[in-house]
Amino acid sequence: MNIAIIGRGRIGMAAQKMLAEEGLYAVAYDVGEYCMSELVERYDAFLAACPFEITTQVASAVKPYADKVYFDLTEDVAVGRRARENAKALMIPHCGLAPGAVSIIAKSFMPCNEVQIRVGALPQTKINRLGYSLTWSTNGLVNEYLKPCPSLIDGKVVDLEPLDGWRSMGIFESFNTSGGIGTLHDTSAGLCPL
Repeated sequence: MNIAIIGRGRIGMAAQKMLAEEGLYAVAYDVGEYCMSELVERYDAFLAACPFEITTQVASAVKPYADKVYFDLTEDVAVGRRARENAKALMIPHCGLAPGAVSIIAKSFMPCNEVQIRVGALPQTKINRLGYSLTWSTNGLVNEYLKPCPSLIDGKVVDLEPLDGWRSMGIFESFNTSGGIGTLHDTSAGLCPL
């Protein structure tokens, strides 16, 4: 299987390295240095490891082809929905840590009374006074802090306010951000009865 990775940032390059270690052939492209129609003809699978505002373009190019597979790492719920709408290709959005892995873990607890997902990334080396490290798109981070946060409460899908729900966790803090559960709220409505 030939895999095209759109995005040669830290995440795209890490994905290319991991796929190579698994014996899979993957080529990473810088955002903007490619023609999607040419790539769709040359590759079987696509990983959008690019800012969320570009992810829609990649998904739109891939989804008309029934023999193609698409993955993305976006946290943007609307982008994920648009990627799946009227697609012939196998479209699998939200494949990162959050959304992605945390949704699979949370789903394994359902049906349940309550599951709260809190995810964070800590740098190995602190590079500023806040000890914060940004390894993905700044626009994506701002997007998470501005858009409503889909959640499941009492078995119903509700939107919570971003940056609300602040909690102290020792020296760490957490709060609502948009997109962290990806499609979990769509696929699990009604499974958390309380």
